Amino acid sequence: SCEILLFQNPLLLNNGVMEAINEWVEMNKKLYYTDKNEFYEQKYQKIQKVYEEKRELEGLLVSNVQKKIDEVKKMMKDIKDSNRFIIPKQIIDDYSIIYNINIFTFLKNIDNYKMSILTNLKNIRNEIRYILNKDHDSSKMSQIDKERIKELYISKNNVVRELLALNNGYGMLDNMFQQVVKNAQLRKRYFIHFFLYRLTGCEKCIPSEYKDPYDCGIICSDGVSLLKRLL
Repeated sequence: SCEILLFQNPLLLNNGVMEAINEWVEMNKKLYYTDKNEFYEQKYQKIQKVYEEKRELEGLLVSNVQKKIDEVKKMMKDIKDSNRFIIPKQIIDDYSIIYNINIFTFLKNIDNYKMSILTNLKNIRNEIRYILNKDHDSSKMSQIDKERIKELYISKNNVVRELLALNNGYGMLDNMFQQVVKNAQLRKRYFIHFFLYRLTGCEKCIPSEYKDPYDCGIICSDGVSLLKRLL
């Protein structure tokens, strides 16, 4: 995926133009001491030439990227045309979560939620500092402030716990998929138990290993699983 960027011209780097100009200055120091006017005139021409060359390289880079995208589209179309198959309805029903989940959306939700709780964590820490520094003598802190400090520390611990779990987002997703597969196997093995459950509604009929795949991650302080929030 980095083929084009890895072998690009040095001028396309962030400091590529400055490095090219500095290199030219180093090579023409002698001209600077002999004829400054000529030096600055040639330097100006060099700058113009470098920027013009950079514009040409940028156009070539965009053209190469578009060409690569067209090649990938063509390959994907060939794959779709040559691999026409229909997933059986039973498979879709048994593994509906795996079938319908969008991995990229899930990973994007992890990043968004992580930014949200990081902001929340900063606000909690700022409020804790404010309460602690409001009175120079901590022994004179009011009972209301003491209770608020306890609440803030509990909230802080919960946020840190969620943040640590988000850093292992791939593991949560993998555990959820494994639980989906396990649930499908349990439904086949104990189909009578599940039939009785549908008739009576008694949860004791269901095997203890069977559980909601969304509950594989941690449970937040409000009782909602982290996976449900992300999905």
